[in-house]
Amino acid sequence: MKGQSPPHVVLLGAAVQKLRAGQVHEADAMLQAALKQAPRDPDVLAMASGVARQLGRADEALDLIRRAIKQQPRHAPLHNSLGAALRAKGDLPGARQAFQRAAQLQPDLFDAAFNLGLVLDAQGDHAEAAAHLRRAVTLAPERAEAHEALGNVLVRVGQVEDGVTSLLRAEQLRPASGSIAHNLGVAYEALEDDQRALAAYAQAVQRAPNQVASWGAIGNLQRRLGGHVDAIAAYRRAIELAPGNLDWHQALLETIWQAGGGVNLSSYPYAIQRLPQDVSLRRAFAYQLNRTRAHEEAEREARAALSLAPDNAEIHDVLGQTLIGQKRYEEAIGSYGRAAALAPKDVALLGRYAEALVRNAQFGDAHDVLTAALRVAPYDQENLARMTILLRLLGEERAYGALADYDALSKAIAVKPPEGYRDTEAFHAALAPYLLGKHLAKQHPTDQTLRGGTQTLGSLFADPHPLIQGLRQSLYDAVAGFVANLPEDKAHPFFGRRGKGLKFSGSWSVRLGCGGFHTNHIHPAGWISSAYYVSLPTGVAKPDDRQGWFKMGETNPDTSPDLPAERWVRPTEGKLVLFPSYFWHGTQAFEEGSERLTVAFDVVPTEG
Repeated sequence: MKGQSPPHVVLLGAAVQKLRAGQVHEADAMLQAALKQAPRDPDVLAMASGVARQLGRADEALDLIRRAIKQQPRHAPLHNSLGAALRAKGDLPGARQAFQRAAQLQPDLFDAAFNLGLVLDAQGDHAEAAAHLRRAVTLAPERAEAHEALGNVLVRVGQVEDGVTSLLRAEQLRPASGSIAHNLGVAYEALEDDQRALAAYAQAVQRAPNQVASWGAIGNLQRRLGGHVDAIAAYRRAIELAPGNLDWHQALLETIWQAGGGVNLSSYPYAIQRLPQDVSLRRAFAYQLNRTRAHEEAEREARAALSLAPDNAEIHDVLGQTLIGQKRYEEAIGSYGRAAALAPKDVALLGRYAEALVRNAQFGDAHDVLTAALRVAPYDQENLARMTILLRLLGEERAYGALADYDALSKAIAVKPPEGYRDTEAFHAALAPYLLGKHLAKQHPTDQTLRGGTQTLGSLFADPHPLIQGLRQSLYDAVAGFVANLPEDKAHPFFGRRGKGLKFSGSWSVRLGCGGFHTNHIHPAGWISSAYYVSLPTGVAKPDDRQGWFKMGETNPDTSPDLPAERWVRPTEGKLVLFPSYFWHGTQAFEEGSERLTVAFDVVPTEG
């Protein structure tokens, strides 16, 4: 009949109606029929591509949109759709190129500018992303998502105030948005306005009760502020929403412990009941059980995980740890052998394999495994620490002396106080109360080495307070002076790592009470590690029992053969002890005096 639309056009219109009604599968069926009738129609191809992408058929979506572009190569929206299909496939460079082409063909196309900004942001090109998102805002000032994306990028590049302005504009346009409220919380945290951040996150979960990231953020913020009860509740809610997220389990465990609630692993069985096939959950639970010395229960969880994933190297690794805990060294070596065969370049796993061999007095085999690991990662601090133990056990005095030369590799320095303080005593009189105010936990973290004390959360040197920034600069100057005097030796794993510059890779404060101490440990994320003494108990003055003294070379019998200390340092207020991060070190307990307050940090080299 004259004037009647072709069948494929009728199907296309019907598919549009189905999509508007949320009936995606019905729309898909109609589009497949339309494709059979008009396989080269760009409108049908483009819509079918979008539906295929929505249904998770990424390869098909990509093929369809490329076929559409062949029909209309200068049609900007098609290139924009190609970018969306490539992004869904994880091809960010390809998506970027497609969105750039769309923007070239049609500079006033909002979707091209917006999507290009998002891809650039995902690739880490934040400054360029901001330029395109500003363009998107100019093209469509009423689009809340553009203001939100721009605000997020501005926060990432450090223009936080401008980012907040953009996010507030987005909120005006979409006042019920949970994501905008969450991102405002992130921005306020960047401004160190914790109360406004907390209010924003609370608004986010009020608007979007199932927005798990906001519950986790509330938990992190409340924990940092000392609101342990509210933090625990927030973490529990996050785990209800995302039972497989291991970060929330670890944070909940730590918060309960530091609030004085003891070791509580109940979130793991709850999550495993919800996700019985989740291998990572079972592995993490086994790991935590090992830490509490519940090795037999840990073994059951590890073997249950292996039944689900028999070729998973991480689970064989954890099983090896449970067997070492039960002193079943031969079986542990078997587990680690299988793990190493599955992941021969995993240097952390190889290090634990070497530990199992050492436990079984197979020192030569352990040396071979460690040597192989250090060929892959010559600056791995944990394996360098293991090598110091092994060389001592093997009686390799020359090699051990080169690796652990306490005279050449460590130093105690008297640190100059910051400008404005007449001496260290005056500086510490102001610094100590401020530091103590940052100790909000009731107990030490479960994953740290202190016993009988507390540790600050987060990066201490990120605190903008003048006391902390003055301390940071004084300590940096001391470290820089130490590094400048190190000898040149490219073959040495400590001297040879020196770069052109330095940066702090971690910083914190520790408060030990009477009877407190540090178990012997190393710092896997550092190059140079430290101890700076702010206030000390009276017992450190006694040389006979070395109360509160710093020691190097003594191992931790929980993980290694028990070897004695080879260097002792008597602390004094204002002294900074620097040493390689792979040195075994710890602190002797003290029984005289009430408190020992220190600052510690790790430094790594940079090329800039």
